[in-house]
Amino acid sequence: HTRSLCDWSSDVCSSDLLRCLGAPAPQPARVAALDAPARLAVARPLLKGNPEQRRLALSWLVDLAGRAPTAPATEEAVRLLSEQDTPDIPPLLASLPPRWRDSAPVQARLAAADPSGRAALVVLKRWPLDPASWDLQWEVGRRQLLAGNWEAVLTTLNAIPAEQLPPALAEIGRAHV
Repeated sequence: HTRSLCDWSSDVCSSDLLRCLGAPAPQPARVAALDAPARLAVARPLLKGNPEQRRLALSWLVDLAGRAPTAPATEEAVRLLSEQDTPDIPPLLASLPPRWRDSAPVQARLAAADPSGRAALVVLKRWPLDPASWDLQWEVGRRQLLAGNWEAVLTTLNAIPAEQLPPALAEIGRAHV
């Protein structure tokens, strides 16, 4: 379910929306007529669908970011795009409006692809309080650990000072470093 922050009567169930729009692949014109929360609700389950449904969902999330860059649903759309781990994602992220291209989730996703880990350190320093940075920190640290690069692991795990992490993450970090 999704709910408009402004109108509590607008609860939207994504499965109901998909049925109304003609699932499994709703017509683009019908989706374009929906408001941002409803478009997000339609795209979210399609990300888990077949390749065609996923492609549609990705294009609708990018479109949402371009058409409604200040809508509350856009931040979630950008986070969903950034969480996808396939080769087609970096070009889609590059097509986002500048406001979103230069956001923690997008930069973290792009930094995760940097084998040196240097891009990750930049993201971790710039956005230490964003959950995308925390995920990046552990993802890069894990990759460095598996490669046996102990010095890089310590650098990555210490890039965000423990006092800037939520208490539960800070405790995990103290227990493992």
